[in-house]
Amino acid sequence: MKLGLSAFVAVLTLLIAPIASAADHNFAKWLVELRQEAKELGISDRILDAALGNAAPIKRVIELDRRQPEFTMTFDEYLSKIASPTRARIAAKMLVEHDEILTKVSKKYGVQKRYIVTFWGVETNFGQYLGRSMCHMLWQHWPLMAAEAPISVENC
Repeated sequence: MKLGLSAFVAVLTLLIAPIASAADHNFAKWLVELRQEAKELGISDRILDAALGNAAPIKRVIELDRRQPEFTMTFDEYLSKIASPTRARIAAKMLVEHDEILTKVSKKYGVQKRYIVTFWGVETNFGQYLGRSMCHMLWQHWPLMAAEAPISVENC
């Protein structure tokens, strides 16, 4: 079965979660294991080379990842700033306002609409900030797959 690059990215996301910690496995070993698992799922060497050919730990990406609020705030601080009542009210409104597209995306990817809206709110404040996020920096300055791979190893 041949998969395109977008399918590979989706599969890679699923593969990243169960990976052993960076303390137990070095990046090179992790990358070999990831490629093997992806190949077992039918992803070609051409796609793997295109997506992971230049993958390497990027110190700045790992540094930025470690400074995210989930790692730097107490639970009470996080709830009051990130999961505020105001954001919850906006999320409820967005669920209704964007129901049609959320339903399509939810059915296609098997993710509940409430989770999609929650991530949308937490990561971008419903599109209000995009330019200074870590993901935006990655997309602008580094190949996305190469930047995401070390974070995956680091956070597992």
